[in-house]
Amino acid sequence: MDGINKNKNIEQRTLGTSISGWSRALMLGLQSMGVDGPEIFRSCGLNPADQGKSLVRIDAAKMQYVWQVAEQHVQDKARLAESVVSFLHAGSFPGLGFGLYASESIRDLFERLGRYAAILSNAVEISVTVTAKSVSLQFVDRRDIQSYLTNVVGILYVLRVCRELAGPSIVPREIRAPWRNEEYVSALHIYGVNQVKRQNDEIMLVYERGEAERSLPSANAQLSAYQDRFCEDYISTLDELAHLPMRVKVRITHELAGAGSSIVTTANSFHMSPRTLQRKLRDLGTCYREILKEVRQELALEYTIHTEMSATQIAYLLGFSGLTQFSQAYRDWFGGTLRERRSALR
Repeated sequence: MDGINKNKNIEQRTLGTSISGWSRALMLGLQSMGVDGPEIFRSCGLNPADQGKSLVRIDAAKMQYVWQVAEQHVQDKARLAESVVSFLHAGSFPGLGFGLYASESIRDLFERLGRYAAILSNAVEISVTVTAKSVSLQFVDRRDIQSYLTNVVGILYVLRVCRELAGPSIVPREIRAPWRNEEYVSALHIYGVNQVKRQNDEIMLVYERGEAERSLPSANAQLSAYQDRFCEDYISTLDELAHLPMRVKVRITHELAGAGSSIVTTANSFHMSPRTLQRKLRDLGTCYREILKEVRQELALEYTIHTEMSATQIAYLLGFSGLTQFSQAYRDWFGGTLRERRSALR
């Protein structure tokens, strides 16, 4: 066991949640392609019935597993991206969706996306850059388990809204992204985009400034102001306490990468007693033991998919006292052994 580097295979997770409008669209998009979307969500520990409910938010790290598993069930990723976007609508994003359609211009739309990006996902940062000749919308994905499909869906949705508001003649001057151009060219071609400039860790839409600042016929200042107030009220509810379970989750993940996790060490990191931490988590409908189980399950799936580590190695990394305990837990989570799960995934 001394030869195992416990930090090497642990990716640092970033706190964040995403609005469930994204997950509902993914589930429906999979179903439209003949894939059992609800079953994929259940296998990743998410309740299909919760997806798309107003104001329900999903752990961004867990949702990334769903996107990855979804990609493994389809060959045509571009078609899946198109299908997912077709199920997105203004009501998918409370307040923000209708605010986008009431924007004064594409630039105003971009700036609204930047101000209220946390509604979509507080694991993704959106910013706007204005120069003498261009207006650019940039995405910075802070999630550590990334799927290009999620980025493509986000870009396609923005392109769709811009086309619906400004017409088909308004297209980006340039798109920069970390994936290969040919992977999603058919989906982007629908919106007049024929080329993607590949750049590592950068996702950007660049429009001509004159076109981006042109007044839109659908502009409605009264409606956009009303929706902005709704967005501000909504974001104010995303406070630190509401995210305590996810903060504990992040902390447990980091502790498992080191000497191991316990409620004492986790509580100390938040300057709380174990009893206080348990009480706060109980008030939010969970507990330390459940969060630890969730972290172990997610990491076990990650190691299953992305590594060739043995069951003994994974048991050690997840802090189990022995292989027997890990093997039983693995069967409970995934319905079979590590070897069987890897075979099924492949």
